Amino acid sequence: MFPAIFRQLQPRIGFGWATRVTGFIILAVYLVAAALMRPRPEKRAKRQLLDLRAFKSMPYSLFTVAIFLGYVGLYVPYFSISAYAQSKVGASPTLAYYLVSIMNASSLVGRTGIAWLADRAGPLNTLVVSSLICMVLAFSWIAIETLPSLIVFAVFYGIFQG
Repeated sequence: MFPAIFRQLQPRIGFGWATRVTGFIILAVYLVAAALMRPRPEKRAKRQLLDLRAFKSMPYSLFTVAIFLGYVGLYVPYFSISAYAQSKVGASPTLAYYLVSIMNASSLVGRTGIAWLADRAGPLNTLVVSSLICMVLAFSWIAIETLPSLIVFAVFYGIFQG
């Protein structure tokens, strides 16, 4: 959302003020969030920020590396879908730019719907299935040659990545 606002404002009011307007919007949203937050009622014992002893467990270490690499791979389409839309599909720069917003908007469905599913099927099971679906979508991305199919890809990828 904010890149789209910045892109619309920057030619009209300049880089500096477009950046300030985006910052003011973010500040307003954060102030609302801070006003609505409540502290935790129970006090917990102090703990370390980073416990390196946990990495002595091989399953934990492998899981951490796998999650890191998985999330690095999940965000590749967010960075390259605009360039792909312009070069391969021939989309206009404006529509190619909005494909990222389409993915972000559809991820709202994934963040709520798949979270509801995770409560019933288990968070790790849901993570594995949604990651596998994203992998299949990412590998099928190379076969997309039309703009409507790229928009459908953006919607589905946003849902399952969310």
